[in-house]
Amino acid sequence: MKNITLSVLVVAVAIGGLVGAVTATLIASSDQPTGEHGFRAEAPSELPPELAEQLASLEQQNRDLLHRMAALERRPVEKARFGDKAPVTKKDLDALAKEVESRIEEQGVAPVPDALKTQVADTLQVIRKEERDARALKATERQRAKMESSLGRMRQKLNLNDRQVTDLRVEFLARDERNRELKRVWEEGGTPDAVIGQTKRRNYEMHQEALVRILTPAQLETHQTSRRGRGKD
Repeated sequence: MKNITLSVLVVAVAIGGLVGAVTATLIASSDQPTGEHGFRAEAPSELPPELAEQLASLEQQNRDLLHRMAALERRPVEKARFGDKAPVTKKDLDALAKEVESRIEEQGVAPVPDALKTQVADTLQVIRKEERDARALKATERQRAKMESSLGRMRQKLNLNDRQVTDLRVEFLARDERNRELKRVWEEGGTPDAVIGQTKRRNYEMHQEALVRILTPAQLETHQTSRRGRGKD
């Protein structure tokens, strides 16, 4: 997929929607054959001169819009506004929405309707969610790979059996899920720091209790000694 900036994409969608609205109105007003751009090239002789003049004016406006859209398509593609890892904040979305409105006004198009503003905002929200989900998936994949590597080292150093490896894998996954949930609550805000700290300590205690259940005393001592040697708790 080509790397198209959000601003260019939204501008094209906005202009396309306006052109579609104008075209639909004119088509609904007549069942006569149309010309090159969706309008009759010549007004029938039975139409009043004033109406014929209005139709000709609308046809010219349609051609102008098409030229503006073609000019937008020929513009060079800019680099992505948001990087793969940079979070898209509400401030970013508000700034982008203002930029879109400004560019549309510069092209001589009527002010953006509220319905279109809502559509643009919804589209940006979907894009932000997709980016967030993609980053979370990559982080999970890296974490899983790191976990399997750690299990391999533990199996060799502690002489673990298959049941112990399976139980440790389940515990590591549960620990990671608890940590992700704690991070989500912390990022959302509103939770006192004392509660966050208490939950973090409880998560650590639950992990240590699981290690005691899974490993033998000798294995646990070797494991803890090894972690202290690497500067870990």
